[in-house]
Amino acid sequence: MAERSSGWHAALSAPIIYGFMQHAVGARRWMKRFVRDTVQPQAGERMLDIGCGPAAILHYLPRVDYCGFDHSATYIESARRQFGARARFFCADVGTIREYGVGPFDIAIAISLLHHIDDAAALDMLAKVREALVPGGRLVTADPCFFKGQPWITRLVVANDRGMNVRRFDEYLTLARKLFPKASAELQAGLLPFPHAVCAMVCRKD
Repeated sequence: MAERSSGWHAALSAPIIYGFMQHAVGARRWMKRFVRDTVQPQAGERMLDIGCGPAAILHYLPRVDYCGFDHSATYIESARRQFGARARFFCADVGTIREYGVGPFDIAIAISLLHHIDDAAALDMLAKVREALVPGGRLVTADPCFFKGQPWITRLVVANDRGMNVRRFDEYLTLARKLFPKASAELQAGLLPFPHAVCAMVCRKD
């Protein structure tokens, strides 16, 4: 993954600091709305979370059959301590799903993942997720983005994100449509409580 890991970015690898920063910038409030309005999970659905981190999203989900994958052993350990009774977690790449005997899934989510990987890796991930979804299943993503007319303060914040592959709003959609031709996208942007610009996509498997 291509990401900044020095300076203050390095501190985000610690779950407690990552969680504090998420709370401080209002990301938790955004996530609650994102789950309700964009992900729209239903109780009993089988959910795959790619790059799940400490799995804070579980605070806002109904009782789904949840599987979280992440490369960080520290994040996975934190997630298991907090949510182990209601979810399964794997410190592994999404490409190894079959090895763990999980899936297929009704819904997959990838929050703040695509902007950490280049186009080739993103297309590989999208292909593997598509394979893991049931017919009619959906992948929902959210990543910081650039867009025309973006306020300078928002552009500055996005440009300094830990991920080094932040794309324009339309570039995310073009990428997704190579595997999910009917993918749709919504720009979620604002200055409060913190300058943000997010490309939220819903990609449904035919």
